[in-house]
This record gives sequence, C-alpha cells and structure tokens, in this order.
Amino acid sequence: MFGSLRIKRTGFLLAGLAVATALTPVRAAEDAGLAPLTVLKVSVVQWNPIEGQYKTLDAVSGELMVAPDRTITVPLVGRLPVAESDPDKLAAIIADRIKAKIGLVDLPEVTVAITAYPPIYVIGDVSKSGEYPFRPGMTALQALALGGGEVKVDPTEDSERTRLLGSLQTAEGDILRSLAHIARYQAEVDGAASITYPAELKATPDDPRISQIVAQEDLIFRTRKDGLKRQQDSFQELQTLLLSEIDVLEQKGKNLDTAIAAKEQEFSGVKTLVDQGIATVTRRTDIETVLTGLRADRLDNVTASMRARQSLSEAQRNLAALLDQYKTDASTGLQAEEAKLEETRTGQATSRLLLMGLPKDTGPASAQVASITYDIVRQQADGGVSEIAADETTQLVPGDVVKIVLVPAAGEAGSAESPL
Repeated sequence: MFGSLRIKRTGFLLAGLAVATALTPVRAAEDAGLAPLTVLKVSVVQWNPIEGQYKTLDAVSGELMVAPDRTITVPLVGRLPVAESDPDKLAAIIADRIKAKIGLVDLPEVTVAITAYPPIYVIGDVSKSGEYPFRPGMTALQALALGGGEVKVDPTEDSERTRLLGSLQTAEGDILRSLAHIARYQAEVDGAASITYPAELKATPDDPRISQIVAQEDLIFRTRKDGLKRQQDSFQELQTLLLSEIDVLEQKGKNLDTAIAAKEQEFSGVKTLVDQGIATVTRRTDIETVLTGLRADRLDNVTASMRARQSLSEAQRNLAALLDQYKTDASTGLQAEEAKLEETRTGQATSRLLLMGLPKDTGPASAQVASITYDIVRQQADGGVSEIAADETTQLVPGDVVKIVLVPAAGEAGSAESPL
C-alpha cells in the first residue's frame, strides 16, 4: 500500500533528501488549485490617457485570503471560486469582471500573486510533529526532514501532549466566548430587546464558566443599550425644545406682522394729515421710526426661526447618525468575531490532529528501522478528505497532513507505530 525507503542511519536519510530534491521535478502548487488559507495579493491598475500614466485601483487592490470553501471575495467583483484556478486565470477573470462592472473601455491590468501558502502538517513517527511552512515543490521526504527525521526517545513528549491538551482547553473557552460575542452583536444589529444565545451556551446552564460568559455579555448588552437610549433621549429632548422655540418664534412673528400692519395704516393716515397741513412732520417721523424698528424685529424673528429650524434638522440628522453608527459598530464586531471563531476552530482541529499524531510508544534510539511509510491526508476541492498512499518523492500541496510510520526490521522490538 505504501512506498518505502530503507534507512540504516539518519545521515543516509539526509543524503537521500538532497538527492530527491535534486532529481524530483518541481510541480507548481497552483496545479492543485488554490487551497484554503492561501494569501493572495491582487493589484489592479488602469491606464489614464488624460494624465498619461497608470493609476492603481485601490478599491479592488490588496491582500485576500482563500476561504475554507475555496472562494475569495473581491470588492466590485464578488465571490469567485478558486478550487480549479491559478493566479493567471484568476487575474483574467477579475479583469473581465471589473471591466464589465464599471464600464471600462479596455481591460485593466490585473496581477494576482501568492504571498503565503497554507502550512503542511507532519505527524507520526517523527522527532518533532507540527505545522511547517509550505514551499512549492516540497516532497514527503522533505516533510520528514522538517519533522526532524525519524522519531527518537523524546523526554519532552509528555510536555508536548500537555501543551496540546492545554491548547484544546483554551480553544474551547475562546469558542464559547466568541459565540457569546456573536450572539450579542447579532442582537444589537437586529435591535432586539435581549440576546438569543446558541445551543452551545444553553446546553449546560449550570456550568459556571458558561454562566459567567453569558452574564458578562448581558451586562455589556444592557450597558450599550442604556447608553444608546440616553443619547437618543438627549437628542429627542433637544428636538422638543427646538420645536417649542419655533412655535414661540412663529407666534411672535404673527404679532409683529399685526403690529407692522397697524403702524403702516397709522402712518398712511398721518401722512395724509401732514400733506393737508393738519399734522406735523414730527408726528409722521415718529411713526416711521417705530415702523422701521418693527420691521427690523420681524427680520430678526425670521432669522431666529430659520436658525432654530436648522438646529432641529441637525439634531434629527445626529440622531439618525447615532443609530447608524451603533449598528455599524455591531456589524463590524460581528464580522470580526465570526472570522476569529473560524480561526479558533481551525486551530482547535489542528491541535487535535497533532495530538492524535503523537507516538504512543517510542522504542530505543538504536532500534534498526527497515522502512518508512508515508500517508498523505489531503482536502479535496469539494470539501471532502482523501487519504493517499505515498513515497518519499510524492509532491505535497498546501494544507497536506503527512503521516509517517516507521516499520522496524524483522526481529526488532520496541518500534513505534503511528496511532493513525
């Protein structure tokens, strides 16, 4: 089932590694599509004939990470599947989508480069199982070298097991807290009166850890909701005061209009009497002065009324902005917490896998090894997982889990067998 490599000494293993690296043709990682957690750098530029130079389209340029479902989300373009794409194909698709989306005459210049690959994982009968950076062209034999070669008696094995168990316990607590955060943010986005928690936070209500997490989220939810209510009340009180001020100013304006009309009528009568020589010019001048003052007061009244209405509109806008900001903050927090939860769950799964890969029993360092078998666990594009029999020259792809088992020589005891 497995390819094998006969090894007598560790030195021979390392020599074999150099030969395999030199003779094995390098296959690009992109041949297997873009794996989840691959980091891509997208650069989009467009020729500007007016300025005579290329302009970077910052809105669609930047770094993106391939999601677990093997898709990426590009601004203006949307979600794109990448399970069967390489950077060049992806760049062509993005260029076509951008041209159609914003109505460009020519295709923009789009480049897509891989800046970071998902790691590989080495488990089984190796000196140091764990997560290692991937490089295109990496082979199973190189993965064995990264893991420190064949397993030796390791007094720190119990420490590694303890560390992984501690990581699992920590991840469990982080997941519960993230679920509580997500439930609170969702309640704030929905404008709900209370938080609806998921089943994971309801299954064991007597658990003091869960009770504490729920109590903290309830307190934060009430505090933020009360703070929002106080600010809303403040703006609403201001609107009420401004509406009352506008009513008073309008009533004052009506009174001034009445007074102005009366004075204008009186001024017209006095003017006729002055023209007939019955009344004095001084009398007409006094009325004219009063009328001018009333008209000035009316203009001041109109100005004050306009200013009050402007303040009312500003208060209404501020209230709307307050509510929008509250929901925006909640939405941003929700997205960040969902990403954190996904990352924590991925780390938890990795710790479990590494824990399973720790050797159950390690033989003496001098035990002779007849062969080494390799087995690769690889995630498929459809989300499934396949297990592949391999040998030392098998090429790896990002995200592979390489399981290594030592097969002891005939008659040798105390060999290590992988628990997987």
